[in-house]
Amino acid sequence: MVVIESARRNTPATRIFAFGLFALLLALLSLWSLTIGTTAIPLGDALRAIISEGTSHQDVVISTIRLPRVLTAIIVGSTLGVAGALMQAVTNNPLASPDLLGISAGAAFAVVISIVFFDAQSPLVFLWFAFGGAAVAGILVYMVASTGVSGVTPVKLALSGAVPAPRDIAIGVPDRQVQSLLEEP
Repeated sequence: MVVIESARRNTPATRIFAFGLFALLLALLSLWSLTIGTTAIPLGDALRAIISEGTSHQDVVISTIRLPRVLTAIIVGSTLGVAGALMQAVTNNPLASPDLLGISAGAAFAVVISIVFFDAQSPLVFLWFAFGGAAVAGILVYMVASTGVSGVTPVKLALSGAVPAPRDIAIGVPDRQVQSLLEEP
């Protein structure tokens, strides 16, 4: 009986209703976000500032600070959600995350390398090194997972990403489990 009830809830109409409800909630919260801040701006004035190009202090605050902040938050949040869904779909693992696949460790390792060897101090430089480190780590994890007869599987991807982080290997401190496997009996 539980399976039948669950199947009824996952209909296209239910999905459309849920999507519409969340879109409405996003719109309401975005409008509310335009009105709050150091200077409280009434909703009517905020909407007027979006529609027309006024020169009052409130219009400038809405058009140059608050509206770009809200739009950036929506775009970044959507992008992160899509990235997470893609990672879970590609690995066929609902628990897939950048930590599990070693991507976060690769990004952190590359930033440390940029600081130690290249004396990097700019956040922009950190960003590019982190991006490159994450990409290299992702490629390495995929290459390790693709070895063998069966090719890439979700389990092999998770295990390949969960091996000792590059920072641990670089300083010679692998996980205790890996270290015990390396020791001869």
